[in-house]
Amino acid sequence: WYQRRVREAVVSTQSTGDLYLKADAIPTVAFLDACAAIPKLLITVGGKAVITLSLDISNNINKIQVKQKLNPSKSDTLQAMIHLEIGTMTTHAKHSATTALLWLHRELAFVKEFLLGVAESHGVSDMSAMFIDCYGRTLRNHHNVMSRSVYTVAAKAIPYREDMLRALGHDGLAHTDTAVLTDIRTYSSAIETVVKYIETFYINNKLLMS
Repeated sequence: WYQRRVREAVVSTQSTGDLYLKADAIPTVAFLDACAAIPKLLITVGGKAVITLSLDISNNINKIQVKQKLNPSKSDTLQAMIHLEIGTMTTHAKHSATTALLWLHRELAFVKEFLLGVAESHGVSDMSAMFIDCYGRTLRNHHNVMSRSVYTVAAKAIPYREDMLRALGHDGLAHTDTAVLTDIRTYSSAIETVVKYIETFYINNKLLMS
């Protein structure tokens, strides 16, 4: 079941990237639908070690959904939603879509690095060091001391690589690590595409903040 769910998520994420390329904007609902699969994916792969990250992602998705529903006609794309807040000078307001999307973009960057790290860690069973390395290259610089300590502790609870691959491939059917690794790489590439577009949009509009 879950392997099918992962592949559905991969297709959804890839579709979001394709829509951005064609229309120069990311459809909000399609993007959020694709992201909604990620927390469950993380729990399946990382177990209790990634509960905090999963909750943070879900919270940011919810914040963006709330903003989209307040003004759906002017929030049909992520870019339109953020431009709306730029126009009303509310990008730094509490629970703004701008801040929520910025954090979601950072979290997705970590997810991409983490999943790709799992795929590329051939011959390595303990994923703790890889987890910390991915964290250091993405979220760490944006977190306070307390948050950093949470991830340091979480790294010690990361499952072994073989257990992660087994969890991703388990759907009651025969599977191979090769098929699972292919899915992970495809999924990571799709996430990276979306992350890059969001980051470029924020840089162009001078919206990046610490």
